[in-house]
Amino acid sequence: STDVVLQCLDSFWELHSQYLLKSKLLLELLTTNVTEILLCLYTEPVLCSSILYFVGIAFAVALGNLYNAELEVDVKYAVSVLTAASILKFPTLFQKCVSVMMNNINSTTVCHFLTAALKYNLDLLMHDCERWLELNLTVHLRYEANFRDLQLDFLHKILLSPRLFTFSEYHVLQTVLCWIFLQMNPKVRIMPSYNGILTYFISLPKTSVFLEKEIGERFLALFKALRLHGITESKYCMFVELLIFKCQTVLLHSLLWNVACHFKPSPDFRRADRIAWREYQKYLAYSNILIFIIICDCSLYSSLPFRICERYAFSLRQEREIQYAIQVQSLVDERWQVFNSGKQTQKFGVTKKTCHSQVLMIAGLTMPIFVTFALLFPAS
Repeated sequence: STDVVLQCLDSFWELHSQYLLKSKLLLELLTTNVTEILLCLYTEPVLCSSILYFVGIAFAVALGNLYNAELEVDVKYAVSVLTAASILKFPTLFQKCVSVMMNNINSTTVCHFLTAALKYNLDLLMHDCERWLELNLTVHLRYEANFRDLQLDFLHKILLSPRLFTFSEYHVLQTVLCWIFLQMNPKVRIMPSYNGILTYFISLPKTSVFLEKEIGERFLALFKALRLHGITESKYCMFVELLIFKCQTVLLHSLLWNVACHFKPSPDFRRADRIAWREYQKYLAYSNILIFIIICDCSLYSSLPFRICERYAFSLRQEREIQYAIQVQSLVDERWQVFNSGKQTQKFGVTKKTCHSQVLMIAGLTMPIFVTFALLFPAS
């Protein structure tokens, strides 16, 4: 039979005193001022506002694990149980929650997990969330409504990361616009199509530039982190000019960076144009060594249809000096590793000796593989 009754969260919990040793707080309840400690339980915020619904379940799970030899935590309640474990001073359950969270980072959970990591100074969890965001921010997370829960400062940090994976610079702009849309429309629960988001921004009053209004000024840092000079397709440039380049601050910042790229490129390619792709097919079944190379195949130009050519600019020179770097990210021994060719400078041309870059050979990679080609075109 139970010999302890705990009053908390407007409920009475019947417990057994011999199982309370795992919780330092509950152990104190048996030996110190009960009223004072119960007051702490009532006033301490058990959950953040977005998951307040789980407070009762989280506390029940925490108390139930007092009786379990092997702790059990459902990933759905991991953040809330983590907070309950922190309040109850239940260290083994706290670590179990951290372990569950680190093994279940995805587009649905990453923002909540990152918030918990920042609140409780969980460096390993924070690092894993950051690495997931660097690889998946522009690919997966921007399609989720809970993308709004990502903090502005952390989004800005990810945008500046040299490990950020993106198929093109326009995809990064799309990501920023999706996040701003969610901030300005907090009641939206289902992410609209990107065309719908574009329509929203285009339909804003034209009395002043969006980024120069009071509501848009706080987003300026995000746009300054973009590599807008890498957006060259005509259909995208029109929108960039309409929404962004009428803002003198962003225009001046982009022009200055563009000039700096041509005459004094940064060693870490912070303003290089990025082109990337992911590989999921199991080529490793045939070879344990993968080769990465940039090839300039001019013979393809003559076969391109006009509807594609009209959106791109082509160089008519026989040779063009290009600075490039090849970056490959993949799991090695269950940890994400980054392989880089380093900054290379080469004249690309139409001959066999000049039409391809140096070869980057890597062994021991596992799928998926994230490959980024960073390109700079210095003045010549």
